[in-house]
Amino acid sequence: FAGNMVPQRIMVHFYAFIFFENWKQDLWIKRFIRDKMRYNDQIQCAAANILKRLKEITSHDSNNELTVQFDTFHVRRGDFKKNTWLSAEAILQNVGDKMTPNSTIYIATDEANR
Repeated sequence: FAGNMVPQRIMVHFYAFIFFENWKQDLWIKRFIRDKMRYNDQIQCAAANILKRLKEITSHDSNNELTVQFDTFHVRRGDFKKNTWLSAEAILQNVGDKMTPNSTIYIATDEANR
């Protein structure tokens, strides 16, 4: 992350990082993925339930507005080569200054040693 970047969500569709030299092919592939590929309803419902629970356990003011933010991480351990593995301390060092102070943290992971 560059130090002068405006804070923003970094969660975007993976195909935002795919580039084809032929703009017609690039457009076709991205539209195909957008229109034909999606998570099934069971995954969508599970994600909605997680978000609902996170909102329930964070603080709200008298107007029921969210007063404590939450940060989320998706830590994948089983998909990549072992030399890409980062410790929890290294992850925190990399993103700690981007997190909301005193926020609730939700971590989704396939880590065996939690």
